[in-house]
Amino acid sequence: MPGDVFFWPGCVIFFLPVIIRCLFLFLFLFLFLFLFLFLFLFLFLFLFILLLIFPDRFR
Repeated sequence: MPGDVFFWPGCVIFFLPVIIRCLFLFLFLFLFLFLFLFLFLFLFLFLFILLLIFPDRFR
């Protein structure tokens, strides 16, 4: 159909900011959650290992 040729670029141009915004939102949420969980687990394991290695220093 001839109308589909003009519909697709208009649809892409119209929805491109929405798609980019959603992608950036999901990317930032994923990075924030991943970094938060990674840092939390790393600090927790680091403190736990320090407690196991030096039990008398933290009492």
